[in-house]
Parts: sequence; C-alpha cells; structure tokens
Amino acid sequence: MIFRVLLTALISLFGGHASSAYAQGQIVQFVPGQLLPAIALNQVQDGLVRRQDGSSTGQTLTTPSLVGGAVDGQQAVTVRVAGAVARTLWQHFSDIPNVQDFGVLPGSSDSASAILAAVGSSPMPIVNFPYTAAGYTLGTIGGSSSPLLDSNGRLLNWNLGIYFLNGNQFSGAGVGTPETGAGAFHSTYTNPWNITTGLKMTFDPAALPQKNNVTNQGLSIECSPNRPNSSDQTPTRHWIACIYR
Repeated sequence: MIFRVLLTALISLFGGHASSAYAQGQIVQFVPGQLLPAIALNQVQDGLVRRQDGSSTGQTLTTPSLVGGAVDGQQAVTVRVAGAVARTLWQHFSDIPNVQDFGVLPGSSDSASAILAAVGSSPMPIVNFPYTAAGYTLGTIGGSSSPLLDSNGRLLNWNLGIYFLNGNQFSGAGVGTPETGAGAFHSTYTNPWNITTGLKMTFDPAALPQKNNVTNQGLSIECSPNRPNSSDQTPTRHWIACIYR
C-alpha cells in the first residue's frame, strides 16, 4: 500500500512534459495533503519572475534598488498637484534639452545635425551644452531647407532661444569665421565679430501683438528701489546695485 502511494506520487510529480517557465503565469492554490503533478509545478514556476531574462507586466515595485540597465523614457511621472497631467520622463528631460540626448558628441565628431535637432525642438528652446574639455565641432549641413540654417548650411546666430554654452570651445566650419566678421551659431548677430562663451539669449519681442501704449520686452530684470535698512552696520550708508557689469 505504501509503495503504491509513493509510486503514484512519483508518477504525478514527474509525469507529463516540463514547459518553459515565463513570468506572470497562473498562480496555483494548494490545499494540505494535495499531490503536486508536473503541470502544477510548471504553473508555480510560471507565476514567478525569472532571476534572469524574465518579464513582468502590471506590477508595482515598492522602494526597489535598480543596478544598471536602462529605461526607455516612456515611464510616466506621478503628478503632485490635483488636475495636473502626468508626463513621461522624456517629456520632463525635454523641458531643457541636453544636446547629448540628441546625439551630440564631444570632440572632433561633426555634431551639427544633432545640435540642429536640439535647437529645433521648440520655437523657443532652452538648450544645454554640458561642459567638456574636448569641446564641440560643428560642420555645415547641406541639402537642408531648415529656416534655422543660413545659405551655407550653418546654424544662424539669431535663432531664438536660451543657450547654456558653459564655457565650451566650438570649432568647425559651422561656427563661421568671427575673425572676419562672419561668425555663425554662437556669435552675436548684431556684431558677428564677437562670440558668446557662457549664456546666449536671443528673443523676438516684436513677434507678439501688443495693445496701445504697451511696450514688449524680451528680457526683464528688476530690483526693488533702494531704501534704508535698519540692520545696516552704518544706517546712513546704503548702496545697492541691481546688475553689476
């Protein structure tokens, strides 16, 4: 009798054909004293995520530690304010485009097309060039009808936007020849002999309609009026500067 029970259990355990285990299979419920046939064991495995090369759908991870790997940027970021619309990681990163996210490479590689893509990501982009000792190289772009380029395929020096150049060195035919008064890209369009090394801002206040007696301003930096401050070391002396240059 005992032998027969053991034999039946072995047949139940090892009978049938084992199948590959994939994540998120059916979760099997067991009761005390129940025999485990091979198909049930396979289903148990199917309900587990593999240690390697597994996949899982619709799961919630609480305080996980992720080491290495990658995300595709399509993950939505939970909103903190009622009524706000959730946006993806990529949308958040695109608020201030990093040129390296568009394929720009430090050094001698021609990054003109990738920089053009970053500049063209918005009608009024805010573009960041991370500092690198290798600098960036811009060639000319042929065969493009982009309004952001001049007739020689160079990025215009009057493209609208805010550009964090961060002290980088820019070279290549795409920057023009500021030494002859024909600078492009990071040169000032009112004086193309000059190049910008830090922060370059180009606005077009005339593009917006205005009402009577109103003046459009491209940039406004204001300070509150000077006034006495009782905490001054010398109360009768109170000097301030709104902008120092």
